[in-house]
Amino acid sequence: LGFGDGGWASGPAPLGYGDPVSTTVSYGPDTNNKYITTYFRRTFNIGNPADYNTLALSLRRDDGAVVYINGVEVARSNMPTGAVDYLTLAPAFAADDGVTYFPFSVSSSVLVPGDNIVAVEIHQNLGTSSDLRFDLAVTANYSGPTPTHTYAAAGSYPVTLTVTDDDGATSSTTITGVARSAFDAASIAMSPRNVLPTRVEVTTAATSARSHR
Repeated sequence: LGFGDGGWASGPAPLGYGDPVSTTVSYGPDTNNKYITTYFRRTFNIGNPADYNTLALSLRRDDGAVVYINGVEVARSNMPTGAVDYLTLAPAFAADDGVTYFPFSVSSSVLVPGDNIVAVEIHQNLGTSSDLRFDLAVTANYSGPTPTHTYAAAGSYPVTLTVTDDDGATSSTTITGVARSAFDAASIAMSPRNVLPTRVEVTTAATSARSHR
């Protein structure tokens, strides 16, 4: 967790090479002996982990992937069981070229207050593979305190919920709330969902292993 990734290159997802990507990563100096494994890391910050329940991961990988949150393995796709290292090959090539999002459900118990680290290793099926693609989204259902607002009178009011992620990107939704009360005061409660940064893209990438020879 304390690994220094400050010198790693970074960019928006999807990341990879050979396929349509937003950020191209290096496969090494030899096109016939590409890096088998490429590593990605991203830090995101939350306040109180108890405010969130099950996490939902959406993973795109070409070819195989192992996902960790705070050092705990939480997902594995198209990879053999057991220990893996930088020379471990994915057992099959990704027939979809990394287009499909694979869903995973993860307990929020892996979260900690403050900075959390999601790390992913993408493994090739062959050292001569022509492409690599990776993208990841993490969402969570908010179960913390429900925000409320009291209006001076009953009626219909627009209610807007805005979510801001760690990069400052925002997403908003507006509904019309109807406040009814026997008295001339009413309140509307709106329960936000998926307010862990709605899309946590793992945008820090680096290559640090060569393929086997």
